[in-house]
Amino acid sequence: MFIQPVTLIEVEETISSDSTNSIGTNGIPVNLLKILGNYISQPLAKLINQSFTAGIFPSKLKVAKVVSLFKKGDPEFASNYRPISLLPIFSKLFEKLMYMRLY
Repeated sequence: MFIQPVTLIEVEETISSDSTNSIGTNGIPVNLLKILGNYISQPLAKLINQSFTAGIFPSKLKVAKVVSLFKKGDPEFASNYRPISLLPIFSKLFEKLMYMRLY
């Protein structure tokens, strides 16, 4: 299976289009990544292309921070909460770029 390499422009556009505000396990906010997008998009594109070629997803990006979010009702019951997984922003970036290739 051949996967088209990621381009520099594609990485920059994907970074700038991210609308989340959460901070993942690596502690890097999305806003900081957007500010630095032009500077780090080239090394990111290289890393992502190497990952796609090797077929290996970095294990550090597989770690998620799970938090509970209150839905409604009595806060004393655990069933009134739902888990949310906060992923590192780089993990989301990999996922979006791979999705665009598979779709």
